[in-house]
Amino acid sequence: MGTSISASICRQILPAVAAGLAAAAASAQPGAPGGPQVMGWVPAYGIDASMKALTAAPAIGQAMTRLGLQFWNPSNDGRGVVLAPVDATGKPVTAASVKQVTQWARAHGVQPLLTVYNNSQVINRWDWPWARRAFAEHPAEFAAALVAAVDKWDLDGVDLDLEGEGDFSADRAAYAAFVHQLSAALRAKGRLLTIDSFHSPCD
Repeated sequence: MGTSISASICRQILPAVAAGLAAAAASAQPGAPGGPQVMGWVPAYGIDASMKALTAAPAIGQAMTRLGLQFWNPSNDGRGVVLAPVDATGKPVTAASVKQVTQWARAHGVQPLLTVYNNSQVINRWDWPWARRAFAEHPAEFAAALVAAVDKWDLDGVDLDLEGEGDFSADRAAYAAFVHQLSAALRAKGRLLTIDSFHSPCD
């Protein structure tokens, strides 16, 4: 949800972008100095389908430089991160799935990132108060939990995908402060931070 490989009507799943990534690979060298950074995402609900697409279309791996593992949510209290549900029953992403996708990324020279998002197959909506509990009410704990999860899963950084529909300009300062705090913590460990931003509504 909320990424270019998620169920949002604004975005498409991996098989649909394979042709575009192949074209990018033909016209540029992603990741090279001055070259484009091309990022894709694997959603919690579509791990098997995404891995089949990645295996069937080598051009994806050749063109992509970063891969967001959209497998984590903020904890309900906003103080940590938890593995996201893969379906409406609430069954979480497994450690084996995290390892599988990470290994594919490493084998193809792609940087795997921890994507944390405030949506799931259980709630099926962008829950801004949920995100706000994390970045505004417990920024230090949330940032520390993200850094710890990056270390635990041996990932290259964090991809923030915190979204909502409406006017949240009142939270701009708190969000910016959190981004600076998280960025500094990750940079100190030589890790990356990327931020997803989408127009709402998308059409």
